[in-house]
Amino acid sequence: MASTASPNVWATRAAERKRDGTVSAPSGLVGTAVAPEDPAAVTEDMVDVVQASVGFIVGPKGSTINLISQLTQTHIGSPRRDEAPVFSIFGPRACTRAAVALIRVKAQESGETSTSRRAAERTETCSVPETLVGFVMGKDRSTVQNIAFQSRATIQCPVRGGPPDFSITGSPLAVEAALGCIQA
Repeated sequence: MASTASPNVWATRAAERKRDGTVSAPSGLVGTAVAPEDPAAVTEDMVDVVQASVGFIVGPKGSTINLISQLTQTHIGSPRRDEAPVFSIFGPRACTRAAVALIRVKAQESGETSTSRRAAERTETCSVPETLVGFVMGKDRSTVQNIAFQSRATIQCPVRGGPPDFSITGSPLAVEAALGCIQA
């Protein structure tokens, strides 16, 4: 029989773990003990956002945050209505970084005006091994389109036979989020 705790108990435990510097994962993610330097080690990240952007980040019926969770292969805990606006993310280090970047992009997007969007664009190139280009692109480019949609970046895919470089253009946060998803 599984014991259940109120959301305040979970928030208190998360705050204690953050304060003590200890990291524990949900029971479904616990594996063997791994050194903290290992990028596959299960970690916990916390993302503070503005209260007004929580609804936009979560999306209707949790669709946006669930899509971010699926895309980055992480477990994301959303804040309740009466709690502090902090998202907790569990998963491998590279995946949690990608999820944090996507949540920050969504938070920025919720408070952004259309005139300031094009003001600070940048372009970066991301190289991946040739054997993984098809995996990153997905069937009919569905994976790369999903990454572009979620991060709000424009992604140019490599040409067949050319160098395996993805060109990513967008705001600094959008480019960071897309890079994190492609490299994860």
